[in-house]
Amino acid sequence: KEDVSRITVSINQLNALIGDILDVVRLGQGRMSFDRQNTDISPVLEEVVGSFSIVARQKGLEISYEKNSIPNVFVDAEKLRQVLVNIIGNSIKYTLQGSVKVFAEVSSDTVFIRVRDTGIGISAEDQQKLFGKFFRVKSKETDDINGSGLGLWIVVQIVSNMDGKISVESIKGK
Repeated sequence: KEDVSRITVSINQLNALIGDILDVVRLGQGRMSFDRQNTDISPVLEEVVGSFSIVARQKGLEISYEKNSIPNVFVDAEKLRQVLVNIIGNSIKYTLQGSVKVFAEVSSDTVFIRVRDTGIGISAEDQQKLFGKFFRVKSKETDDINGSGLGLWIVVQIVSNMDGKISVESIKGK
């Protein structure tokens, strides 16, 4: 049973890596298609946060989605889901204790989706490289964390293709 479980984990990791590589190629060639529609993003946010509840609980983390009234957004719901899975997944990966909170809000006719965590934080220098292809924060805290360094590059490309913006605010150690 234990060996089969390990094999399953390895298969899932390889599938995710292959998916990321294919997305990088599609994005690089301008061949990724987007089906943007007027979308209520609250159910997408709820679903993605809910899908991480077991993983967060296993790490001893609290994960929550604060539902606010927000207008519909013109996005590809599946691509938004992919972005959220990556961002929230990273937030959980790099949070050793505490919580991950997701919420959406409106300010100046713009919808902001925010993910706030109590993770290890990112230095100002690393923040400048964070969305680069193959970049991974390297420190003693991240030695045991797996990843290809492609996820956030893919995220920034998808967000940009849907006329959105992405940014990070962090302080190392917070």
